[in-house]
Amino acid sequence: PLPPRPGQRAAYDVEYERNGTANLFMMTAPLEGWRHVKVTDRRTKQDVADVLKDLADVHFPNKRIILVMDNLNTHKLSTLYERFEPAEAKRIAARFEIHHTPKHGSWQDHRNAAQHPVNWRFTTDDARIKLKSLYPSI
Repeated sequence: PLPPRPGQRAAYDVEYERNGTANLFMMTAPLEGWRHVKVTDRRTKQDVADVLKDLADVHFPNKRIILVMDNLNTHKLSTLYERFEPAEAKRIAARFEIHHTPKHGSWQDHRNAAQHPVNWRFTTDDARIKLKSLYPSI
């Protein structure tokens, strides 16, 4: 303890002591109100492959999965082939549509310079279905 100053309580100096590390895989399906966190000791390709298999077989067994993930070196469908037999890896990989986040901030400048139009397919009718909880009932 540190000696108290007049009118103050005693204080304690605490030093951070690291007791290990953990990795958190954060998953969400916002339109379904679903989220899941998987904690692993490490962040290896095998861990990523196991998470992808769980998403495909346990959490969303009958749906095509659109997966948005960053460009980390372990975040690739090829990890499935390092973890599982080829036929199993191919079965799991076929369930995913992968979208990676941009690697660099200049991504928007590149897209703007190329003048790629946005193909917006979310119609008003789609919005009324997907966002029905936000609309007042008549």
